[in-house]
Amino acid sequence: MENDSLPTENIKSSNDQSEIVDSYSANPNQIVYDLLHQSDFDINVADAYFAKKVNALNEPNEYTYLKLNQARLGDKIYLVVKCYGKPPKESLVISIRELERKGTQQNLYLQNPITFLVDGVEKTELQFTIDEKIEYIQEIEIRPKDDKEHQELQDKLNSLENKSTRLTIRTEIKDTNATKVNFKGILTGEFDAVKGARYYDFLIGENESFQITPIIWHDPIDNPQRTYYNSSGVHKEQNGAFGMVRKYDDGSDKAHQGLDIFANINTPCKACLDGEIVSYSNEGQIGYGNVLVLKVQGKDLRASRRRDYQLEFTKEIESGPEFDINADYIYLRYAHLNSAVLTSGEVKSGSIIAYSGDTGNAEGVINPHLHFEIAKKPLGNGEGLINRYNPAFFVRLNTINEEEQTKVKKERQRK
Repeated sequence: MENDSLPTENIKSSNDQSEIVDSYSANPNQIVYDLLHQSDFDINVADAYFAKKVNALNEPNEYTYLKLNQARLGDKIYLVVKCYGKPPKESLVISIRELERKGTQQNLYLQNPITFLVDGVEKTELQFTIDEKIEYIQEIEIRPKDDKEHQELQDKLNSLENKSTRLTIRTEIKDTNATKVNFKGILTGEFDAVKGARYYDFLIGENESFQITPIIWHDPIDNPQRTYYNSSGVHKEQNGAFGMVRKYDDGSDKAHQGLDIFANINTPCKACLDGEIVSYSNEGQIGYGNVLVLKVQGKDLRASRRRDYQLEFTKEIESGPEFDINADYIYLRYAHLNSAVLTSGEVKSGSIIAYSGDTGNAEGVINPHLHFEIAKKPLGNGEGLINRYNPAFFVRLNTINEEEQTKVKKERQRK
């Protein structure tokens, strides 16, 4: 359907059509699109979607973009728009919007269009000059620039009933001299024109749904709690906190480099975030024994931070020296393990990766536990608190079950 309101003063008359070079026919690589090409003064916005970039089959230096139906808040993905036509003057403007939720359901964003990042710069729209390209592609990051705002969105998304929201892509045509603008085409040359409109929202149908979900943090052990007893059986829960919380024999302060989470032998240990297992090794009988190291993205960890956590003990601190919370990658270290399910490869958040034990300097202790660290490096982080961060800012600790831990203590004492 044509839009009668479009300007016509710059359109050549039929007597001048011989001067027009049909680039679609002249370029043999574009013959496949001849059915789509009606004239150089028509614009056909055929499709718009979110995608991931993958290597083309058998073409190592070429890429293709596969449609996505879901991404996590903060992911880097690609926005792809297929647009055919070459009018003399044309702007394709793209924005991202949240689909209005029904009834009393709460929306994630306060306003449309939503903000996103392009090369670290916050934007609410993209603008392209339409030329002979078939696809207009831009890598984006679905998050605001400010980390605090990102964390607030993450918390709000986690609080939504189904922990997700739907996004649409609005395509707009501006500064046009085209005789006709069509939207939502299919590859047979047929188009559904939107009469009188200069924009169209893609991904609004149920079968086209694109969802944003939160970055999913899973605690290293289900229902985690601090160790109530120290290794000697004395009630001293601060002994398993992060910081200068322990004492040497001479009474001076001693560092504890992670968080001790109560775990009877062979308790399943889980990946806290999507990541890659980069090592599983024994760090010695006077060290941490069997240790598994999981490499995770820094942005995922930062988005999982507990905004409500307050330091609980006098000598507990947030971070040791030289740790970089803004690093691209950070390492989660699971220590004193009995065994590992996997020793390498990629894993998903919540998957079982190991089983707790009492190896290393925790052998035979009456407070069996998982020693859990957040570290700058997978191995060799150094002595003291250097290169470490307090895991209690991420682990959702439950109230200590004294009865349960006392029962395990007595069982261990009888052995």
